[in-house]
Order: sequence, then C-alpha cells, then structure tokens
Amino acid sequence: MPVLVLCAAVVALGVLFLGRAPSAPARQATETRPTTFSPDPNGTRAMYLVLAHFLPGTGRWMKPMQGLEAPDAGPSTLLVLQPTVALVDAEVRVLDNWVSKGGQLIIATDRPWRMEGAWKPPDYLARHGLRIGSPSAEARRYDGEGGSLVLAASPLSGRWLDALFTGPEGMVGAVRHVGAGRIILITDPHAWSNARLKESNNAAWLVLAAGSWKNGRLLVDEYHLGYTGGRSSLQLILAFLGTYWGMAVLQLGLAAALYLLARVRHFGPARDLPRERVQDPLERIRGIAAFLQAARAREFSAQAIAQLAGARRYTHRKESNT
Repeated sequence: MPVLVLCAAVVALGVLFLGRAPSAPARQATETRPTTFSPDPNGTRAMYLVLAHFLPGTGRWMKPMQGLEAPDAGPSTLLVLQPTVALVDAEVRVLDNWVSKGGQLIIATDRPWRMEGAWKPPDYLARHGLRIGSPSAEARRYDGEGGSLVLAASPLSGRWLDALFTGPEGMVGAVRHVGAGRIILITDPHAWSNARLKESNNAAWLVLAAGSWKNGRLLVDEYHLGYTGGRSSLQLILAFLGTYWGMAVLQLGLAAALYLLARVRHFGPARDLPRERVQDPLERIRGIAAFLQAARAREFSAQAIAQLAGARRYTHRKESNT
C-alpha cells in the first residue's frame, strides 16, 4: 500500500508539471530563424514541402560550402535564407567558383552576410555590388519577372544589377550575373515563411525560378543558420527528455519501476534448483495406483490391466516365434 501511494504521488506531480507547461504560441514565438525544420510562423517547413513535391531533387545542405558539387553534377540552385553564420575564406572562394560555373544562388535577407578573414568589405553581398537599405515593416505585393511576391522588403541598390521586383522605394529584388551563373537577392528574409505562404503565392515564383534553371535541382542552406547535420538517436532521446512531455514520461517510468520493485520483493531472493534425481519405477507405479484408487476408477483399472496383460502376452508370443 505505501508503494501504491508513492506511485500515485509521482503521477500527480507529472500531471501538475504538464499543467504548468507553456502554451504552443509561447514556444513558437521563440523560433525566429527561417529554417525548414520549423513549423513556426517564421519557419519555412511548408515551403520545403512544396519544393520537394514539385522539384524531386530538393534537399537540405548542412555542411560548409567546400563540399558543393559543380552545378552540372549536383543541384544547380542554392537557396540561402537570412544567414547568421559567417562565411570563411575557403567558402567564399568555393561559392564564387560555383556560381561562375553556372550555379544559381538565391538569397533572401535584409542584412549583410558576414565574411571572416581579410575581406574588404567583410560582406558577401557587398562583394558582388549588392547593398540593402532599411527594412520595411509592412508587406505589399510586388510584380516582376516570372510572377509576383508579397514582401516586407528593404530597398536595394548596387552595380551591374537587373531589377526583378520594384516598388515606390526602388528595387527590392535583383539579379547579378556572375560568369555562367547568377545571384538573386530578395530583401525579405521571410519571403517564404510559413506565415507568408498562407497569404501569398510566393512559393510558385520560387518553384519556377529553381525549376527552370539548369537541372532544376535545389538545395536549401541550413548550415549557415546553425544546423550542422542530423542528430543521433541518443541526442534525439535526450532532447525529448528535456521537454515537458519527456519529464512526464520519466515520472511515469519511475512510478512503474517502484511498483514493479515492490511486487518483485514478494518472491524472495533467487535460489538454486535442486539437482534432478532418477525416479524409482516402483514409485511411479505406486503413484498411479494411488491416483486410480482415489478416483475409484475400478472399471478403468481393470480395462488397463487387461490391455497391458494382452500386450505382454502378444510380445512374449512374438519373441518365442522368432
């Protein structure tokens, strides 16, 4: 009984703990990165699912740029959304070479993309003559080449640019040709967020832009959002146990363990089984006789004795003939 009371207390604590868990909107507000892993309003999981449906070669890129394949051998479009991880020297050279060989780099951001090292200025966009002004707080529709986008965009200026989307404030989307490839800049980091796709057809423009370029295969850069690869099973388990539901599972497991521990004690300590001994045939006969006597099975006993006697005489006769 004390163990059952303790188990009930543990379960009650778990229910109370879950009752104080923050609501879903509070958790969603903490995710601001436009990552394809997130279903939050600022996440881009919906966009990734649309791309994967219409462009079968769609995938996530979670490694440094040094591993990029040439555009004719691997995906020919790379989508980068509001990068927060700076490019290192080797990545800058590889990315420039990849674009010049025919790659299409689509960047959606309203801030510079930092470069580490001795680069002047230390901004990848400025390196290619792209400069972004102050962001706009209101979203509006912009018509341009290949369709329209709903953007809360920043004005864009620079050299050797072809305008894609323009508004009263000037260009908000432009293309910069580099060798056989091109860099497309959209000055709204949430152009393809889950919330934006609910109120626009922005995904249609992206599918057309990626699908019509070279081999139509696309990668979404997650590495420069801080995602460096898949997590192991142990990491996933530890991450789940760190959540409110994970703590509840731990408490329920503790209650079950306490209950089982209390039940196992009734059996006592483990003991070795006695060694098997050879049974005396006479003891077996006496046991059968006692059973038949207790059951008062006289008729059955008589029939059994007659059958056994007949079988014995038949066996003896057969042995005599041989």
